[in-house]
Amino acid sequence: MRVIPFLPEYLGRIFEVASIEYLVRRNKAMTLPFMFNTIGRWWGTNPRKRCQEEIDILAVYENQAIFGECKWKNEPVGEWIY
Repeated sequence: MRVIPFLPEYLGRIFEVASIEYLVRRNKAMTLPFMFNTIGRWWGTNPRKRCQEEIDILAVYENQAIFGECKWKNEPVGEWIY
């Protein structure tokens, strides 16, 4: 079995974990706009589209949030991601 076709999917997951770890380090160093107390992924239903959606990173403190979408691709990401 060839590994190369599955490499982007694997590295995408690793990149998500590394991104969360980076934010956790920045949070401990107090170099973010606010200190979050919860970080993780979010899944939910989009009521307009009536489908499941996912946010790769969501860091929250009270009414403040950092949203992150992690993409590991060798090409630009379109505006539709936002």
